[in-house]
Amino acid sequence: MPTTFTFLTSAQTYRADIPDEFGDFMEMTAAVSINGSRRSIVFTRGRSPGEVTQGTEVEQLKDSRGQVVRIFKNGNAPTRFACWSVAGGLLWTHAEVDTDGAAALTALVSHLTVGTAGQAPQLSLGGLPGGDPSRPEERDRVVMYSASSSEELGAASAWSLTFENAGGFARDEEIRDTDVARVTRATPYGVTVACDGPAKLLAALRTNADAVAASVTPA
Repeated sequence: MPTTFTFLTSAQTYRADIPDEFGDFMEMTAAVSINGSRRSIVFTRGRSPGEVTQGTEVEQLKDSRGQVVRIFKNGNAPTRFACWSVAGGLLWTHAEVDTDGAAALTALVSHLTVGTAGQAPQLSLGGLPGGDPSRPEERDRVVMYSASSSEELGAASAWSLTFENAGGFARDEEIRDTDVARVTRATPYGVTVACDGPAKLLAALRTNADAVAASVTPA
């Protein structure tokens, strides 16, 4: 199935051919640092994280464009979630008021600009440091989840398909333990493609990661 994707903090759009079972439920993440603390910014479409949306709205802030941002908390927990409704889904980040300080979330939100690029959200960090691509956990990524159940995987034999903006750190890699495997393939564009699934289906994961990676091109 032909698809296009972009990363939260990049304007570049890519094309790829992905298995049909990866559709409505997707997640995008980026990293940002403020006052020495690293935070993730997450966009979800198809499902909303319960810890974010089932809390109590405690205030509203405005981002750098003046867009209203709703702030939620859960009970007496120190976590505060900032939420934008955008591109048919929910974009959110958080701060810990006991360690980051009560003003940390206000400062973070005031730097951010959230818009759309086609059907995807687009994020400007307003001069704040973003993720370090040499650290995999800080890279911009797009995750697409299989609509098939864990017991009856579709043709891709994978639970999820992940695109990462790895830049010059893009590498082929395979990780396997007793039950789970991840096959990562690099593209010439600094984007990696990873298939996660059962270790017993490693050969199929390799085949699908190779095929998707070979199909990735700038749009």
